[in-house]
Amino acid sequence: FKDVESFLERCEAFMLNRETENNLILGLAVAMVKKSREVNAPLFLAVIENDKIVGAGVRTDEDRPFSITKMKDHHVNSLCCKIKDLDIRLAGVVGEEESSEIFSNVYSSIYSVDTRLSIFQGVYELHKVIEPSSRGSELVLATDSEIKTVQDFLEGFLRDCFPNHKNVQDEAEAMAKRHINNKTLYLLRTSDAQFVSMAANNRNTKNSACVSLVYTPNKFRGNGYGSLVTAMVSKKMLDNGKAFCNLFTDLTNPTSNSIYQKIGYELVGKSKHFEFKEICSE
Repeated sequence: FKDVESFLERCEAFMLNRETENNLILGLAVAMVKKSREVNAPLFLAVIENDKIVGAGVRTDEDRPFSITKMKDHHVNSLCCKIKDLDIRLAGVVGEEESSEIFSNVYSSIYSVDTRLSIFQGVYELHKVIEPSSRGSELVLATDSEIKTVQDFLEGFLRDCFPNHKNVQDEAEAMAKRHINNKTLYLLRTSDAQFVSMAANNRNTKNSACVSLVYTPNKFRGNGYGSLVTAMVSKKMLDNGKAFCNLFTDLTNPTSNSIYQKIGYELVGKSKHFEFKEICSE
């Protein structure tokens, strides 16, 4: 597809059948329509069989992964062949665990690249919040007045979750400005006026809101602030009219997976992100 509007017109109904699992693709596409996210090399593809959409994928920039839906193995092959025909190189792929793994294997055989599993995530969905005690804490929408705190928290988040990430300070600064401008990041403030945790409403789809960027600095951990801020943001999204919330979390981190389930999130799927690296020849 030449643009995001035509892609959504044809593919949105198919992706909404698994709305939480396809949150990343749908969320990115919606953000591009609203122009709330800058893109430099967008790519919109779908696999069509007997005039029916059976798979889809989206990329925003050359350095970002290609996000795909769950699809049958031979549809993954068709998608990879189309990418080869278009002579497009990808930085990686992310999506439902089996489809993304097959895509990674097929793509690597076509282009002779090294592949590495970067993130293995649980995909969670929530319809009703089990609210923990707030203990006098309140949820605050981050504004320019809190930008230094937001930048510090985002930098900590990036260093914790992506230890090999480059240009962390620049990325944190850009993320802080984007979220404050879009009014999508929240801070948890305690009764003694300290900001102790954060969470964001990162992507919205037709019926759901995605909660992400949950982070608590080391000195405030162990007090349940991460659970509380996630619960508060999730409830706010439901109160604002969303039918359900979703989030993605690292399956190698048992603590985060446990706290999300305690406030009402249920595991509905798994996602893998593979990075591709060109093989250098001497």
